[in-house]
Amino acid sequence: MARFLVAPEVFAMFPDAVLGVIVARGIDNTSQSAEIPAGLRREEARVRELFAGQPVTEHPHIAAWREAYRKFGAKPKDHPSSIENLVRRVAKGHALPRINPLVDLYNTVSLRFLVPAGGEDLDRTQGRRPAHRGRRGRSAGASPGRARGAAALSRRGHL
Repeated sequence: MARFLVAPEVFAMFPDAVLGVIVARGIDNTSQSAEIPAGLRREEARVRELFAGQPVTEHPHIAAWREAYRKFGAKPKDHPSSIENLVRRVAKGHALPRINPLVDLYNTVSLRFLVPAGGEDLDRTQGRRPAHRGRRGRSAGASPGRARGAAALSRRGHL
């Protein structure tokens, strides 16, 4: 089984960081239910309303992630957090693509709480999943299209 480790430098940089890991087993990620996409569409509508007329970068949740990116040496304009990318896309009126039930579910969670969320298939993940600061000048994650990273941790286990 994969292990998720957090390097001490993460908490040195972000002493108030709270990280969560959920392990779910026996999930059928192939069948579709009506509830998950309906929940995603509800959150998209809520986010559009919330950000109507407000620059995405000025929302306190998004601004906090941008500041954290700056703190670890990334340029948030070049490497925005996954939640910033999701919110921008939705605020522009785009529906998020349906990928599979779990991705749709963690996108729903991301939009609901305005935090990055992601997942890994533990059957395909080998060894340890270290959480550490990304290399300077390089985004530590890769978005909902590209950077699924964030100031605390990305789905790839990096800052």
